[in-house]
Amino acid sequence: MWLQRLLVIPVLRLAGMIEPWEGSQTSLHALLAPEVEKQSGAYYSQIARYKDKASRKGGWPLSSPNPLAHDDAVAKRLWDASEVLVQAR
Repeated sequence: MWLQRLLVIPVLRLAGMIEPWEGSQTSLHALLAPEVEKQSGAYYSQIARYKDKASRKGGWPLSSPNPLAHDDAVAKRLWDASEVLVQAR
């Protein structure tokens, strides 16, 4: 255990590993923050993996990584295709 604390954990932290309490912050924010009610369907992340630098810092809420995520026509096509697949079984 001492070797793990001394060597492995610092290397993993440099690679981006976070503590459990840090990882829970996004879920807690989405659960407890009163402004979340007005942001239905928003993306929440502490550290974003977006290609554009402005979005990489994370935050609450983030813009959708895919502009089609809020396209009602695409959502309807997906729903219809899903219904066909479920009924086929």
